[in-house]
Amino acid sequence: MELNDDKESCSVREKKKRLKKVSVDKLSREELEARVLQLEAQNVQLQNILTKKFQEESSVLKEIGKQKKRDKPFDFSKYSKRHVLLKLAYLGWDYQGYAIQDNTSKTIENNLFEALLMTKLIESRETSNYHRCGRTDKGVSAFDQVISITLRSRLNLGDQKNENGDDETLSSANMKKEIDYVDILNKVLPSEIQILAWCPVDEGFSARFDCTKRKYKYFFPKGNYNIELMNKAGQYLKGPHDYRNLCKMDVGNGVVNFKREIKNINITLINLDERDSEENHCIKSPEELELIEKKSSSYSMCVATIEGKAFLWHQVRCIMAILFLVGEGKEDPDIILQLLDVENYPRKPQYALASELPLNLYETSYEDSIEWRWNYRALLYVVTQMQTFWAQHNIKATMVRHILHDLESCLYKLEDGDGEEVCGQSLGLLGEPHSKKGYRQLMTRPKCSDLETRVDHYVKRRRLDPNILDKEKEAACENHKTDSLDPNIPDQDKDKETQYEDINKDSIPS
Repeated sequence: MELNDDKESCSVREKKKRLKKVSVDKLSREELEARVLQLEAQNVQLQNILTKKFQEESSVLKEIGKQKKRDKPFDFSKYSKRHVLLKLAYLGWDYQGYAIQDNTSKTIENNLFEALLMTKLIESRETSNYHRCGRTDKGVSAFDQVISITLRSRLNLGDQKNENGDDETLSSANMKKEIDYVDILNKVLPSEIQILAWCPVDEGFSARFDCTKRKYKYFFPKGNYNIELMNKAGQYLKGPHDYRNLCKMDVGNGVVNFKREIKNINITLINLDERDSEENHCIKSPEELELIEKKSSSYSMCVATIEGKAFLWHQVRCIMAILFLVGEGKEDPDIILQLLDVENYPRKPQYALASELPLNLYETSYEDSIEWRWNYRALLYVVTQMQTFWAQHNIKATMVRHILHDLESCLYKLEDGDGEEVCGQSLGLLGEPHSKKGYRQLMTRPKCSDLETRVDHYVKRRRLDPNILDKEKEAACENHKTDSLDPNIPDQDKDKETQYEDINKDSIPS
């Protein structure tokens, strides 16, 4: 059978060869039909080859065209510009801080400017008239960070202004014409960084210097903290004080004025599921606090809310570190008064910062004329993103809580235990070293360098003006007389954004 098939295939091939060699007029009708079919098959094959080649060349030409289009510089001169505020929220736990750094791209600001450049909303950072309300450290989050920046606009300058020459309040018609800044940026930003709203402002408006109030929230588990004592100590912080012992002194960048004002501070137990208002969270009396504490457990969550116009570097984390020591009963509430008395205690005792994880720049306030533009569709997207984060973290927390419930049930049944409740929920919030000799009182610890020693250190390195302290005293006296300067603003020079630096990297004598 196989031999017969081979013979037939051989005869077909020989016949095809013979048809190619024999002249057409000598072929029979059957041979002519076979020749036509053969040529038609070859024609189809050639057409397929040419079509495929044409498609490949066409795709290459399209890609070249796209590349040329991408390489074509964006003509910003065809567009007008407008100065705006952008309100953004971010979860900073996995980021190296807000500000751009030379040694990492994992910062909030780096991602923000990548998005602004990608969407062609700005030509460069240097030409964008950019200011930020605050600079948060590594791991710190924000719900209400605000930046001021000049962006590309679809509206000409006339459409951006009303009859009085002020920024247009944006009618529904103009809203449709203007670029949807929130939506376009959120499409290219990481899910942990999202724009919430925007607002048109005058060209000279600064998110940093025109901010009238900043509110920080610090979330933590109750653990074994005495919330009443923490609140008592916190009340000593209210008002204008010199906070050099409750911050990280940034003398290397010219910050020698540590006078700030805390307008309000309170620590409360929270229950977001009950949708309680912030007023209901506030503790009005020790008796009320005692009643709430009896109903709470060591797993109950608390929040410390601190309000002021401006804050020093690590000021909130230093304050929380001291309040935690008071809440544990290791220090008396009066320790705050001693730390604020810089005349008698000019040198800061050494203590660890509170963790950055629970800290959130929660609210920033501006003058009443600021009207934020919210977009339902864009905000819905942000809410959905945040709900996803909540679900992921709450699932983990609930799983661990159930494991702890069973473990604690076993622990308290053991005969060699003392039966006391274990309250280790807050152990990781304060990096105080454990000593075999026991706790060492704060004011008996080694002290950091005083302000004069630090200034002298940087003067010798030619990084500071030798007369910087005298100039600061003169400015303070002038401020006291004329009230022309605001001591709550860290740096009166609006053209200079303070670039924080860890002074511990330099060899400053202690």
